[in-house]
Amino acid sequence: LKGIEGEVRIFAVRDVDGVEVAEPLGAEQASERRRAIVPVISRRASVVAGAIAAAVVAVVVGIWALARDDVTGPGEEATASRFVVEFEAGTGEERQRIIYPRPGRPELARFAPSMVAGQGAVWIEDPTAYAPTVLSVEPRNGEVRPVVVRTGLGSFSLSLATGFDAVWVATDQLIKINPATHDIRTVLQIPLPVGGSGGSALAVDGRQLWVGTTGGLLLRIDPAGEITAERTVADSIQLVTAGPDGVWVVDQFAGTVLRIDPSSLRPVGDPVPFRGSIDAIDVLGEHVWVLDFGTGLLSRISILNGSVAQVSVPAEATSLAAGLGAIWVSHDDGTITRVDPITVRASSFARVDGSARTLAVDEARDTVWVDVRGSSA
Repeated sequence: LKGIEGEVRIFAVRDVDGVEVAEPLGAEQASERRRAIVPVISRRASVVAGAIAAAVVAVVVGIWALARDDVTGPGEEATASRFVVEFEAGTGEERQRIIYPRPGRPELARFAPSMVAGQGAVWIEDPTAYAPTVLSVEPRNGEVRPVVVRTGLGSFSLSLATGFDAVWVATDQLIKINPATHDIRTVLQIPLPVGGSGGSALAVDGRQLWVGTTGGLLLRIDPAGEITAERTVADSIQLVTAGPDGVWVVDQFAGTVLRIDPSSLRPVGDPVPFRGSIDAIDVLGEHVWVLDFGTGLLSRISILNGSVAQVSVPAEATSLAAGLGAIWVSHDDGTITRVDPITVRASSFARVDGSARTLAVDEARDTVWVDVRGSSA
């Protein structure tokens, strides 16, 4: 026999328990025996059966087509439900649009997904995946690859950052992604309060990583993943940003922004109070920027003297990013606003077809990436 090695023996069965086995029937006899056992189906009945089968196939195909209505082919970018757009930072011109894979579960729209650009790609939290997932978007060829990051408590809230030749993910664990191979490694378990949230806030500066927890604990972590210092600096921490001059943490419940000395992890000055909500924070040059998504109130805090200047951007903002000499704000209606950090003047930069959910500045490519949910999402 082909493909089977060794000796194969074939035996002929002539009797079973002493009863002789009958010889096989001839073709004509076998046909007559079958007609006696199985009634012949009329041509009309066979046509009806075929029509029913065709209808079932059509229904299945229709359901499949509806289920995959957000999977688009060439020339269908305008109707895609989930995609990312890259804009030239200097001109606002669209450089490219990359469509995401079909989503898995309904997205929790009230949460702004985390998004960063660096290490040769764009990294976006996927709020539609059935497991905590980061999407890796390759700018050069448009390839989108999901990277599943297992979390200890099953949290779907991820905080992303890039630095030290890696992509970092913080939740109830600190996870390191190799940007070349997409291999993941759990670096450490983040000490969260008993019964507290499974999420944490993450920031990276040029020397170390910073993780803040909902229990108010701030961790300083070296690139090898070792905790080099920790201190409880607030009642609660939801957001963290870091720069050459320090670390800033946000206690959303208290409505305050607090500057922390990176060496001693002690507060520098008094907390800066804010009315309304503190939904996003970033640092650029000598200023820290704080945004209230609902009202569109953007505040600039001076690192030198703590003075605060404010400017209004369109309401229903969804994210904030600093870089390439400007402050960038995305909005639910698809508008992207650019704010001059010196004059604190806001201007319209670009617009996307759908809701601009979050954005990231790509310093290496001089571009701004915008995560979009189309009108069909």
